[in-house]
Amino acid sequence: MHLLSHVAARASGPVEVTAAPLEVRGVSGTRATALANVQGTRVAYEKWLIERNGFSYQLVAWGSATDRAKISDEARRLFAGFEVIDPAARIPPPRRPATPYTSPDLGWTIDPGAPWIEWRSVRDRIPAAEYGATCGDASIAVASVPLLGFRAPLDATLAGLLELLEIRSPQELPRHAIRAGNWTGYELPYEKQVNGRWMRYRIHAFVGEDSALIAAEWRPPEQPDSECAEPLDRIDTRRSHPARLDKLERKAVAARFFADLGRRLHASGRVRESASCFAQAGALAPENAAYLFDEVRALQQLGHRDEAFRRVAARLHGAPCASSLRIEAAQLLAELGHPAEAIATWTSAFGCGYRDSAALSRYLRFLEREGRMTLAFHEAQAFADRSDLPRLRGQLAAANDPR
Repeated sequence: MHLLSHVAARASGPVEVTAAPLEVRGVSGTRATALANVQGTRVAYEKWLIERNGFSYQLVAWGSATDRAKISDEARRLFAGFEVIDPAARIPPPRRPATPYTSPDLGWTIDPGAPWIEWRSVRDRIPAAEYGATCGDASIAVASVPLLGFRAPLDATLAGLLELLEIRSPQELPRHAIRAGNWTGYELPYEKQVNGRWMRYRIHAFVGEDSALIAAEWRPPEQPDSECAEPLDRIDTRRSHPARLDKLERKAVAARFFADLGRRLHASGRVRESASCFAQAGALAPENAAYLFDEVRALQQLGHRDEAFRRVAARLHGAPCASSLRIEAAQLLAELGHPAEAIATWTSAFGCGYRDSAALSRYLRFLEREGRMTLAFHEAQAFADRSDLPRLRGQLAAANDPR
């Protein structure tokens, strides 16, 4: 994503990025937020990226992460004031014929052939997609993930695959069984609106021995199947191979899949399997604090508090000093009954320059509960934003008042 490359070039340490579709006054785009440490300061970014008729528009707001709510409000007003002067203006995109593609991670191939053309910006629309092509008003997108030895119920795996392509149906889709080599799966019909137009979908979802794949082709009802012959049957899995974890290019997508699968298993009562999924997601994206939180919660539910403590300690090893992961880990250590380790983790993160007033308030409240008021005053003085220091001093003074 453009925001990630822009911020990463200036950041020291990992960058936390989230993205979601945003439509304002009929203009559709992607709103992205990011948190990063830039020259020792925690900075929050808000960006709206619009690609329309061959033009690209970018609106950006940023500032200190301590003012994150204010930045979000200002960005909302900025975005609301944007207007395309000439909605009909158009730059025809370069037409590059779709060429054969081989997945570098998993080895499957697709060759849609003419008249299909490359959809080079498919990930701006569907971030988890690995491949995309278009033909007239028809489009295809493909996503795939390694299974890394994990076997989940087929229904949960299928739902996780659909989520990768952002296909969400309020009811179960009809399906019939299909095969591709030694991969088994389903074909599913679907309909939804895309940019105000109804599209009919044809979806193939496959699960192999070592990996899983989903491909969707959609077109408006008025575009006949004979025009731009449907390309799903041109996916070839015969040369697929197990992923090499050390060579995996799309770890973030695989981590997202395992985390989503873990939440579905947890909701269905399969807590032990969900903990394994969250652990795998954390191994693929060790900087993601949410995956650690979900794994520890599952282990606590199973009564495995010692194992939960070991998992937190393992994730802290090698984690960036000033990171949200350390803040989340400190909170978890406190909840697991390890106050000394929790305090050391909080102190190291704030001492390395991590700044978040809400996180600091939680830390100080923990110190209050532990009866460590002298340390709480010291930490507030050392790590609080100057503008927030009076409030925190008042909070601590009130807690320390014996009346």
